[in-house]
Amino acid sequence: MKVIQLLHQANQLNDEPFVCSLYAQLLNRAADKSEIAAQAAYLRSGMPRTELIIGILNSDEAIQIYAAPSFSEERQPTVADKMSRLLAMNHEDMVHNFYTELLCRYPDAHGYPAFLRLLNEGHSPLSLVNLILRSDEWNVLFHADRYYFARKILAEFYSRL
Repeated sequence: MKVIQLLHQANQLNDEPFVCSLYAQLLNRAADKSEIAAQAAYLRSGMPRTELIIGILNSDEAIQIYAAPSFSEERQPTVADKMSRLLAMNHEDMVHNFYTELLCRYPDAHGYPAFLRLLNEGHSPLSLVNLILRSDEWNVLFHADRYYFARKILAEFYSRL
């Protein structure tokens, strides 16, 4: 599954299970009770779910996990596993895979060189992920009903045939 698919599945859950799923996916661990309570309270107070994802992705804990990958054959790859793999790629492959993993499409002629330029200027890869996650395109996918989302995934699959 692509990163967007894993996070889209989590987004279908209520606040507490959503938080639990994010910790499992983004940090490869279970959230403790205080973390669940605090993050769910932020969500109930109006914090957008995408901002919670961005906060966890950019946390010191996540950055350490993504820098030292630990894959397990006993489970399906998590978002953390995928981020570790993505962040270890060369810039060209990284940008291409950010698009396919986060937006379910190939990079466009405008975005690809712009993202490469940002990376080559010293912007962090996670700053590009943040840009994608704050885009209208991401939000449409992330908040889409499962039928729209399934059609998008199928369209991407068939475009490769």
